[in-house]
Amino acid sequence: MKNPFKKSFPVFLLLTLTACQQFQDGVKNIDSSINDFNKKMTGTVGNSVRSQQKNTPDLSNPSVVGGLGAICSDYEGNAMAATKKWENRVISLKQAKLIKVTEFNSAKTLGADVHGEYGVLFSTRDTEKCTGTFHIEYYNGLENDILKYKKGDIVNLTGKIVELTTASNWSEYKATTGDSVVVKMTGSVQR
Repeated sequence: MKNPFKKSFPVFLLLTLTACQQFQDGVKNIDSSINDFNKKMTGTVGNSVRSQQKNTPDLSNPSVVGGLGAICSDYEGNAMAATKKWENRVISLKQAKLIKVTEFNSAKTLGADVHGEYGVLFSTRDTEKCTGTFHIEYYNGLENDILKYKKGDIVNLTGKIVELTTASNWSEYKATTGDSVVVKMTGSVQR
C-alpha cells in the first residue's frame, strides 16, 4: 500500500514556505513603517520649537501676515468665508506676545503615565479681540525647550492655521477679552 502523504508532502512544503515568505514580507513592511514614523517624530531643539505632528506642515514658504487682526476681522465678518480663506494656510507672524505657556495634555493632567504636550497662547499688537493657540506635540527635549518661554516674551511664529473658532466657551479668555476669535495653529516658535 502506498503512502498518500508522500505525494502531498511537496505541495504542503511549498505552501508552508510561501506562507512563511509572506509573513516575513509583512514583518519587513511593519518595520519600515515604524522606522518612517520614528523619523517623523524626531524634533528639533535649540531656539526653535517645532511641532512634530504626523502631518507637520511645510513651513518653507509662509505668507507674512502683520498680525491676527485681519484674520479676526474676516472671521467676525463671515465665519464660513474666513474659514475657507485662512484654514490650512501657512503664515508667519512677527512680534507675537506670549499670554501663557501651558501643557495641553489633559490625560497627563488626570494622572495617566504619558508624556506632556505643550503649547503657547499668544496675541498680536494689531488686535485685542483675537488670540491664538499654538500646539506643540511631544519630542525628546521639549520639556527643556518649553521652559525657556514665559508670559510676556515676544516671539516669531510660523505655522499652519488649523482652526478658527470663538472663545465664548473658554472662561479663561472670556474673563479678559469677551467673545474673542481664537486662531489655532501648529508650527514653530522662535525668539
